[in-house]
Formats: sequence, C-alpha cells, structure tokens
Amino acid sequence: MVKQTPVSVGWQTLFAVLPYIWLFAFYRIEKLRMSILILLVGFGISIVVLSILPFAYSFGLALIVTIPLSIYFIRKWSKDWNVKIQKSSSQIIPDETQFWVCPDCGGDTQAKNEKQFCSKCNVYL
Repeated sequence: MVKQTPVSVGWQTLFAVLPYIWLFAFYRIEKLRMSILILLVGFGISIVVLSILPFAYSFGLALIVTIPLSIYFIRKWSKDWNVKIQKSSSQIIPDETQFWVCPDCGGDTQAKNEKQFCSKCNVYL
C-alpha cells in the first residue's frame, strides 16, 4: 500500500517523462495498472505502424503518442489523488469528549474550534 500523502504535480509530470521512473510516479498515486495500459497502447500503435513504416518512425510515433498521454493522465490523476487525500484528512472529527478543568471556576471544559471552552464562564481557554 502506498503512503497516503499528497504528491507534487510538477514532480509527477517530470517523472512521467523519464524512462522507468514514470512507473514510480504512477505507483505513488495507485494507478500503476492504468499506466501499463497506456504503455501497451503505445506499443500497439508502434506494431501497427511498423507494418507500414520503418522501425525508427514507428517507435518515434509510439513515443509521440505515449508521452503526452502519460503527462496528461499523471497530471489529472495526481490532482485527483491530492483532492482525495485532502478530503480523507478533513473528515477526521476531533474528539470533543475530552474534558479539562477550567482554572477560573473549576468546571469541566469541552473542545470547540480546536480550543478548550468553559460553558460556565463562557470563555475559551
């Protein structure tokens, strides 16, 4: 399982262009299988064009198709990943059952707005 932290879209884009490292970029956002599918599409285009053009041209055409697709999808999926991580971290509800003692009145306090609140004194501590 991948560490659930936001990723830099700029670095992910750079990684998508570098050979072999693009696998790591897609792995970080849990889209490795989809990236391999993109690679297979590029090779498929290369094989089809190979029957028409020489090897160098067909390989170049495969790169022309595969690299922009990789860049597009790594940027899109990295942004989606960051939104997903941000939503999952914002859904953590603070524990409001913690009680502390108010130094002024000695009454119990509650956690509100990330601070301790005394309902008797009507003050944040």
